[in-house]
Amino acid sequence: ENSASSPVIIIQGDHGFNMLDGSDKITEANSILNAIHLPEGVNAKAPATITPVNTFWFVLNSVFGFHFKQEEDRLYYVNENTFDCTEIK
Repeated sequence: ENSASSPVIIIQGDHGFNMLDGSDKITEANSILNAIHLPEGVNAKAPATITPVNTFWFVLNSVFGFHFKQEEDRLYYVNENTFDCTEIK
């Protein structure tokens, strides 16, 4: 509130609720909180499909004028018992 310039605030989780079974577990585990507050005057809007890998690229490009290449927004599910990694389509 008392900052000399309007701040960037990012609140981001690393995973969602993962206590369900089957496909519901996979869906919920990848439903993370990803809240981004940009300074006044920045009119950029994060895509609804943005994934954590692109959060900081989006902010740096939008707020500070960088031109970082964003990665493809992809999600993976890691089985906590076997550590098998599966891309979610």
